Amino acid sequence: MTDVLPVLMYHSVPASGAGGRLAVPRPLVDRQWRALRNEGWAIRGLTEALAGRDGSTVAVTFDDGYADLLGAAAPAWRLARQAVYGATGRMLT
Repeated sequence: MTDVLPVLMYHSVPASGAGGRLAVPRPLVDRQWRALRNEGWAIRGLTEALAGRDGSTVAVTFDDGYADLLGAAAPAWRLARQAVYGATGRMLT
């Protein structure tokens, strides 16, 4: 087991290029994941990745529960068999 676990953290995954500064359009997510797989990386949800760290696993999280996760991002997070970490409220600073 290795002590290093790369994590890709997505907030918003719109179907196209539209979105705010935290958005990564679905076509770009697809390209990122394809490139990782082509280089030998296994894409896993955080819990599964933490349990089996072997130096060739990357964890993926979808944070904050943006509405587009039910649309454009759903096939991606289902494929990676992982949880969505939804915000239960706003943090005021």
